[in-house]
Amino acid sequence: MSKFTVPAVGSTITVTTYYKSHVIGRTEADDHTTYENVPVLPPQSWTPSGSFCIPAENEPFIKFRTIAIDKVTDLIVHEGSTADAKHGTIVVPVAGSGDKVYSVVVTDGVAKSCDCKGFQYRHNCRHMRIATDEKPINPRRETVKKKAKKKVAKRKAASRKTKITKASKVRDIIRKRKSKMQNQKRETVALVQEWCITETVEKIGFDRGLAKRYVMNNWEKA
Repeated sequence: MSKFTVPAVGSTITVTTYYKSHVIGRTEADDHTTYENVPVLPPQSWTPSGSFCIPAENEPFIKFRTIAIDKVTDLIVHEGSTADAKHGTIVVPVAGSGDKVYSVVVTDGVAKSCDCKGFQYRHNCRHMRIATDEKPINPRRETVKKKAKKKVAKRKAASRKTKITKASKVRDIIRKRKSKMQNQKRETVALVQEWCITETVEKIGFDRGLAKRYVMNNWEKA
């Protein structure tokens, strides 16, 4: 049984471990490893009882190193700040729902992990944003906002498309009537405009007042 106890999360420690490697040529001194001024990180879901986590140095595939307390030969808990000057890592306590308090690991101003269930499932949580002074985001509310914006944009685009289509139809009617007017000199402009209004009512379904406005507004454009 180890003479040491598991250090508290957030404390900065210097720890020496002994793991017998059974490698030929290695001495007992070679099997001792010392980690200086490292923060104690929140335990992960797979961390066994009687163990604690520290940052993994120069390891490309893992972020945490698990230390079994019975493998510790020397342990120094440093006084003062929990900040790790070597790694730039701190553990920030964040209040959760009810009386719960979660520990968020922040490295160089970036939240890396949290010991809440939300982080275990989504690898992201509001406690991480709070720890780094970011504005908490409600994912459901943001999703609703995005959907509402898409609906409004779609409705506006459809409205613009409808107006353009109807105006182009009116202009097409005017062009055809103008071409006939050129061939038949006896027809006056007023008469042709009247025919355009009547045809617009029949083909597009406008009432007479709206048809007249469309014809007069698009007369010179056609």
